[in-house]
Amino acid sequence: MSKGIGSGCTKLHEDENEVVYSYYCYDLNVPEHRNEERIADGQIIFKKEPHEVLSATHMAELLKNGTITIKNSSNAWTVLDGTDYMVLPLCLRILKGYQEDGQFLGKCSHEV
Repeated sequence: MSKGIGSGCTKLHEDENEVVYSYYCYDLNVPEHRNEERIADGQIIFKKEPHEVLSATHMAELLKNGTITIKNSSNAWTVLDGTDYMVLPLCLRILKGYQEDGQFLGKCSHEV
């Protein structure tokens, strides 16, 4: 059974230096966080690093050193150390996709 919370992202831009995603999050149980329109006003930016760096470095370190930067969605309701909790599974899926085939995903989602 779903808890009615989730997030999703879509790649907006990719060049030789970075990959930019817009993302949204929602909580269907809380009226002010339903985001039924799935407004994607949050942002995830991955700086392009050599495959070895992105494959061998823990995501927490990539966030800390600025390789991954987050602009929280206006619908963020749980923020840990300044980062929307619901964006983290998206970052993990994007990173895993890159580690597996060297490509950044076009889009992904996470539902709980």
